[in-house]
Amino acid sequence: MKIAFLLFLIFSSLQLSAQIDTIRLYASAGNVTMVDGLTISARSYSLNDEFTINSPIVVLEQNSTVYLRLINLDSVEHGLEIPGILSFGAVLPSDSTGLEVTLANSGVFRYFDPTNFPYNSYIGLSGILHVKAVTDETPYFYWDLSEHQINWHDEIISGNNPNLNTYDPKYFTVNGNSDMAIDMDPLAKIIGTVGNEIKLIIMNNGLSIHSIHFHGYHGTITSSSKSNLHIGWEKDTFPVYPNEHMVISIVPDKPGEYPIHDHNLIAVTGGGMYHAGMISTIVVTP
Repeated sequence: MKIAFLLFLIFSSLQLSAQIDTIRLYASAGNVTMVDGLTISARSYSLNDEFTINSPIVVLEQNSTVYLRLINLDSVEHGLEIPGILSFGAVLPSDSTGLEVTLANSGVFRYFDPTNFPYNSYIGLSGILHVKAVTDETPYFYWDLSEHQINWHDEIISGNNPNLNTYDPKYFTVNGNSDMAIDMDPLAKIIGTVGNEIKLIIMNNGLSIHSIHFHGYHGTITSSSKSNLHIGWEKDTFPVYPNEHMVISIVPDKPGEYPIHDHNLIAVTGGGMYHAGMISTIVVTP
């Protein structure tokens, strides 16, 4: 399984011109096949009019000016909110809206559908926007965490809102992927070299807390949407709350290949199958 990934690095020669890049996010409904072959209903944003299993990870350069457009291909209203950047109200089916924005601040932002919150964002209308500083050449990797309770997806698509107290997910994904597909995802499988910094952005777009645990290495929190007090903590396990994110910096001190996984072991499964959930590896060469 693949996810959409958008990287707009607008270099100085382009910034001197009047060119403005347009990013179109299409909101639509479709089906997702889970690791055991079960098909579920879902919604997501995509970069074209084809439904994708996971909303795109969007990376833009700080101080770039872009025209963001939301196009609603679904049969119900949807919106788009990026706290601190923009908020589109409800957009009717077959309608669209747009706004020009200048990305003055670097950082990690969650974008999501504010309509029927948190249900639409839970079943896929949520993603990661990473605004990179111009001078930031650090290699980044991305974990967009989600869980899935099958009957909830069908109920939400049908216009019902399940009781949050009955939540009991059985599938857990990273960037929309499960099992070996996570290790095949170049955005998720962390690769580095001894002594050189790498960073992992973890965004929790689910409804459960996920504690991501590293074997082999400790990391330092460089950004936490939950609390600035977390910045500078050096740990091997990082709890990320729903609708929150963390940025983890790692400077590997030795070569090797080690697992990275959710410390809540049910989240390492998918449909009851072990290591079909939130687990991958970090590979470090000399």
